[in-house]
Amino acid sequence: MSEHELVDQRLCALQAENERLRAELARLSEEGSAALLSKREALLVEAERVAHLGSWTWDLRTDEIEWSDEFYRILGIPPRSVPPTSERFFEAVHVEDRSRVSAEADTSVATGEPSWTDFRIVRPSGEIRYLRLHASPMCDSRGKPLQVVGAVLDLTSVRRTRTQMTRMLDELRHAERVARMGSWVWDRVLDRMHWSDGFYRLLGLTGDEAPSTELFDQFVHPDDLAQVRQARRELTEKAKAPPEFRLFDTSGRELTMSTEVQAIRDEEGQICGFRGVLQDISHHRELEAQVQRAQKMEAIGRLAGGVAHDFNNYLMVIAAHAEWLLEAESLEAGPHESLRAIERACARCAELTNQLVTFSRKRAANPELIDLAEFIDGVAPMLHSLLGEASSLEVQPGSEPAYVRIDPALLEQALINLVVNARDAMSAGGTVTISVDVVIGELPGDSVPDERIGPLVRLSVSDTGEGIPEAHLSQIFEPFFTTKEVGRGTGLGLATTYAVVSDSGGHVTVDSVVGRGTTFTIYLPHESAADSTQVEARKVRARRPIDRGQGRILLVEDVAEVREVIRRQLERAGFEVVIANDGEHALEHLEQIGGRIDLVLSDVVMPRLGGVELEARIRKLYPGVRCVLMTGYSEEASVPRDSDLFVLRKPFSASEVVARVGELCDR
Repeated sequence: MSEHELVDQRLCALQAENERLRAELARLSEEGSAALLSKREALLVEAERVAHLGSWTWDLRTDEIEWSDEFYRILGIPPRSVPPTSERFFEAVHVEDRSRVSAEADTSVATGEPSWTDFRIVRPSGEIRYLRLHASPMCDSRGKPLQVVGAVLDLTSVRRTRTQMTRMLDELRHAERVARMGSWVWDRVLDRMHWSDGFYRLLGLTGDEAPSTELFDQFVHPDDLAQVRQARRELTEKAKAPPEFRLFDTSGRELTMSTEVQAIRDEEGQICGFRGVLQDISHHRELEAQVQRAQKMEAIGRLAGGVAHDFNNYLMVIAAHAEWLLEAESLEAGPHESLRAIERACARCAELTNQLVTFSRKRAANPELIDLAEFIDGVAPMLHSLLGEASSLEVQPGSEPAYVRIDPALLEQALINLVVNARDAMSAGGTVTISVDVVIGELPGDSVPDERIGPLVRLSVSDTGEGIPEAHLSQIFEPFFTTKEVGRGTGLGLATTYAVVSDSGGHVTVDSVVGRGTTFTIYLPHESAADSTQVEARKVRARRPIDRGQGRILLVEDVAEVREVIRRQLERAGFEVVIANDGEHALEHLEQIGGRIDLVLSDVVMPRLGGVELEARIRKLYPGVRCVLMTGYSEEASVPRDSDLFVLRKPFSASEVVARVGELCDR
């Protein structure tokens, strides 16, 4: 073999080896690309699964459709379990959304423009899911769509989260509205503020205004502005704020505010701002003031009740001695008039103490079912006489019965107080108008009746007098507050009226304009007309003068002066009187004489053993012995209304006790 042939042979071998190496290199390259492609496909599938994002293609030339595995899962179908078709896809679309989705898909193909469509699907399990479909047509060089590729995104969890956030925001707004609260955030680095809707609402703003400290300061009460600004400058890690301050809303109302502040920190732990809440606590402060006034009135009531009780005892002594002196036949005219003046003064004092007892809630009410219109007609002549000749009284009883349940005596006292006040307010004379009507759920301050409240009886007493200054309106029902001159008013009339109406489940309001007059309006619960047949007539006990009494009386009274007055009057009337200074002493007397007593006349409030307990013991030990209680605190007596037990309310005259005792002893 020649050298040339040997070179050619080796060259051919090299070429063959080179081809083999190229083929091997091509094979290895193809295997590497396939592995890389497979890896990338696996990552894409996982990414679609995590993102709930499925992909799809639609070849318009062959009408072939391909869905990714996640597309199947979004539709609720196992991947590759059924061939993908447009019919199967539209079967999954919610029936209410099909036409819209189909129309938008057709538009995208026709125009070659990409589209986004939100719609619902119904999975085979019946679950509704919310999706967003993206379609992007791919066109040839002439703009003709050849293929559509796209993706579908499951928005269900996002939508649910958004719905929950919306509901939470609505609940927060509602909570702010109910609690009269607003929230704020202050970015101190950027000096930006954010106010919640509730914050704007507290100030009376619309929400279009840009929040700022300067805007807020315009609403702060001038007297509190300095401390608010000082607290803002001194905001530190503890984030202290003024505990309370006042501001005016856009309507001019003064509000008391409370605020809480919390520091906001950045990633390095440095304070970068503050957040807080602002709450209107005006109503809370008003309630606290009402409680304080109620506690003050309760304390004054206890004092007034105690003073009235003690005063009644000694008032009885004065009145009894005046009555005895008037009985003297040789009394001259001068002393006689003086004694009459003492009697009139005692009667006036009795009225005042009656108001004190009523105001102090120590007098037990005896409510009855009455027609208020008829009641007003009955007391109108007496009220007219109180006004005098310079003023007139007009009564408007209404067109229908107005049944209420109230103590008639206390109601009469309340009316007298209102009419006397009206008379004093009309120094030059005028007109007092009393009207009665039935309203349906019209509470004070309501412009629209509320039938859920039920019918109310409205009693109005109006005058044409001087009126009450607005500064005094909030105090007129307080005890001992009066605008009258010294010596002309005690300040108990309106307080007593308020107590009577409140204890009867009612409400009283006042409306007054200086120079134009005043109207007091009383609201009482309306009783059913069917109950009118149950109105019981008052028990009228005949009172006849007693010339000579017969019987043994056990008189139980701890105040010596009162005890002596009653004893003397009973003995003058012919009764035999046995004295005891308290309940225990009375039981000892009864035991000594074997219960041979015709009547026990006992005070209620006494040391050791009071009158109520004494009466119960006597009823058990000596059933045949009658008892009569004397008290200025009939509420403390707790006498059953259906019992035959008599109660004498102090102060009473000496002749009254004799008449009552004689009546019982004759039975």
